[in-house]
Amino acid sequence: MTLPPALLRLRVPARAWPTLWLPLFLLWPLLFLIFALAASCGVLVLCVALQVSLARAAQLVLSVYALLCATRGTHVDVVGARSRLLITVY
Repeated sequence: MTLPPALLRLRVPARAWPTLWLPLFLLWPLLFLIFALAASCGVLVLCVALQVSLARAAQLVLSVYALLCATRGTHVDVVGARSRLLITVY
């Protein structure tokens, strides 16, 4: 079973800030509720307005969830002229 990201590490090395570890797993219940409400509204709109079958709309919702879970292991390193930003998703 794939799970959404659990931690996000944010680091700004050019400043005197410490590395921030943001526990995303504490937000899972809230994000799940928001995702479930948005998905149910999206499925309803797809089925009624665009006349898409329920199975196809459910497949789209599951694909969006799989895309969210695939963000684990993402590493973003942005370097500018005067600043630098590191983001890592665990």
